[in-house]
Amino acid sequence: MLRIKDIRREPIAIISDDLTGANEIGLVLAEYLDSNLVLNGAASTVCLDPLIKDYAGVVVNLNTRDCSGPTAQRLVGEVLQNNPQLRRRLIYKKIDSTLRGNLIEEIEALLDNGLADVICFVPASPQTQRITVGAYHLVKNEPIAHTEYGDGLAAAGTSYLPDLLGRSAKYKIGAIDLRQLAAGSRNVEQVTMDFYRTGGRILICDACSQRDLWLIRDAVLKSPLKILPVGSAALFRELFTFGRGPGQEPCIVVCGSLNRQSRIQARKLIDEGMAADIRIDLERALSEPHESEIDRIVQLSAAFYNEKRSLLIQTPAAAVTPDLRKSTARPDSMQAGICRMLGIIVAKLLQNMQISGLILTGGNTAAEVVRQLNGKGLVLVKELSPLVPLGRLVGGPFDGLRVITKGGGVGDADIFVQAANYLCTHRQ
Repeated sequence: MLRIKDIRREPIAIISDDLTGANEIGLVLAEYLDSNLVLNGAASTVCLDPLIKDYAGVVVNLNTRDCSGPTAQRLVGEVLQNNPQLRRRLIYKKIDSTLRGNLIEEIEALLDNGLADVICFVPASPQTQRITVGAYHLVKNEPIAHTEYGDGLAAAGTSYLPDLLGRSAKYKIGAIDLRQLAAGSRNVEQVTMDFYRTGGRILICDACSQRDLWLIRDAVLKSPLKILPVGSAALFRELFTFGRGPGQEPCIVVCGSLNRQSRIQARKLIDEGMAADIRIDLERALSEPHESEIDRIVQLSAAFYNEKRSLLIQTPAAAVTPDLRKSTARPDSMQAGICRMLGIIVAKLLQNMQISGLILTGGNTAAEVVRQLNGKGLVLVKELSPLVPLGRLVGGPFDGLRVITKGGGVGDADIFVQAANYLCTHRQ
């Protein structure tokens, strides 16, 4: 089985069918591991264990994409049988997100060699517009059989994955659809268990967003079954970069700006499933005493943090916020009070949390958070994106903490996504 503690501790092996795909994975490994190796055209009959023993991550490219099905199945089987140390690693089978290669033959080789109870088959790569919906695989919203990649499919003319895999499969195939995913990772875990109990071995998963991949990952990591993931580089990044090493903790995003662009960026972060959406109740926050609202936000944030989720703490974007802009009664004190409250919340959270960094939007919000953390300022490290600097906090108990700041109207729609990805996937 794949467990979070195992992913932190155990070495990884990836089996690929071509060099470009192997290098895609190798680049991901290079971001997280101190030692990794891509082997090109490795002979399946040669023992690789002495060569790979000193590497935390190994990608074995067998160049099987253009082989016949039986040859590909034999080569994958041989490399597993001849390398006992390799097969003891956490294994991922890398496939092409346009479904080229000998998919079912190589999957069956994994099952024939007893590497898994269930294969989790996820070819989707949402960021490159390759998604799976209702077990149909689409490229740029077109069924893959109707695209330029159609001629490379093992079963010409079909975009329906159970047919593509199942025409010659000897193992039972099933599918998890978007509706089942939307019910949450625990539901996915239960559906997988029920499928296995009825003799199922190959489970195709829908995925059309980063959030879908996150739900699949969560189910795989928590399942009591031995799950072997077979998928694109997108799924690999979700699974094998989670919680690995220092600097991989969740981050905290604080959105105190009322700028419309910041709210678009916040929504994008939530839609991608990358952070828990935590909203401050301004009516409670602006009343006296407001400590109860601070305590509520801290408790809610702690619950999400315990699930290893990043946090987006923000004030409401609609209904209340336009009135705050137009208010002539106490505009300075109201805005200052909200910013101070955000700073207090962050300071309280950091007393009991290990995070990869902060992302602060809005000048007043950023200044107040730094002040509440007893920081004297920031040492700037680099420009993450135009006008979006990354720095380290100077002074106070959180000296050295990474902080990304940006103005309310600065950055593309996905800047929060980029910033959170950077903090959660880069150690330095």
